[in-house]
This record gives sequence, C-alpha cells and structure tokens, in this order.
Amino acid sequence: MSEFTPCMVKLANKRCTVIGGGKVAFRKIVALLSSHCKVKVISPFLCPELEEIISQCEYEQRPYKKGDTEGAFIVVAATDKKEINMDIYHDAIDHVPFLNIVDDQSLSNFFIPSILQRGPLQIAISTTGASPIVTKKIFDKLANTFGEEYEPYLKKIKEVRNEILMHVKDPAEKKAMLKRLSEDELLDAFMQKDEQRIQSFIRSVWKEE
Repeated sequence: MSEFTPCMVKLANKRCTVIGGGKVAFRKIVALLSSHCKVKVISPFLCPELEEIISQCEYEQRPYKKGDTEGAFIVVAATDKKEINMDIYHDAIDHVPFLNIVDDQSLSNFFIPSILQRGPLQIAISTTGASPIVTKKIFDKLANTFGEEYEPYLKKIKEVRNEILMHVKDPAEKKAMLKRLSEDELLDAFMQKDEQRIQSFIRSVWKEE
C-alpha cells in the first residue's frame, strides 16, 4: 500500500518555488504552470527547454540561498546536487505545505503526477517515483482508451445535468434522467461525431417545457 493519498487540489495562483534549472525542473514547471500556479524559478542556469518558457515565470538567476522557500505553497528541490536539495528540505519542512525533493522520495510529501486531460475529465497517473517510464506507458494506454471525444461528451453532460438539476423537482424523475444521461449511447454518438444522434438522444432525456 502506498503512503501517498491521491487528492485534487486547486493550485491556481498559489506561489510555487522551483529550485533548479535542468530538464527535471522543466517537467515540474510545465505541470505547475498548467495548474495556473505562480511559479518562481531559482537557478544559475536554465536548460534550453526551460529557457523557452521562463518568461511565464519569475526568474532569479543565482544559486539557492537559505530563506528562498519562505512564502511558498509548493517547493520543488530539483538541483543536481544532493546536498543542496537536502538544505532546501531542511529550510522548507517546517512551513511549506507541499514539498518535493526530486532525488529523494522519502523526503517528499507529494508528487506531481502525469495528467491525462479530456476537458472536465482528469486522470492522474503516478508510480510515486518508482518508474517514470512505466508511468508513461500507463498514460499512453489510458490516452488510447479515453479519446478526445470525452471532452465535448462530458461538457454536454454537464450542460444538460445542470438544466435537469435546476428544473426537475421530483427526486425519482431527476434520478432517472441523470441515469439515462450517463448511458453509453451518448458516448457512442460522440465517438461517431454524429451530431443528429447526439441531439436526438439529448431530447429523449430532457426537453425543457
């Protein structure tokens, strides 16, 4: 059993400090930016990939110094020197809620998983640092299972569900409509990109008076 518990956390506008400028730091920063974090990067150098996106971050071109973790909601220690990552850990452990030490799983209290995004659908995949390669293989399998059609499909379900919740008062009728809405027939129509079939199915579930 893993010691980590999956959860969904709203990170928009949270302050995140990433110390390090290599490819590992780059991957962490991409994930944090996609969650709309306010990312600060501290490193004397940047890898080419990170140079291309650094304008989206606050950047201080210098080595880490004690106190750099103050005020951060997330700290990622991603330098190529274990002793510096340990210094960051000791600096942050008492006041940073989420801490990731990239070269020491035992000191980390969270991991940034790989996220398969299909509109409202999010599937997080993590091997908690055991094997990024296996994580990527699982990601690819899930990407083939949950195709791009899931984004418009789930958006439509949300739209119709909100209408049902707003207008249908009878609990039994509401439950029956929502159950019908989740049937595979609608998903199949989206997979076939059959707009006429989609609209016909929606009308069979909900037609506002």
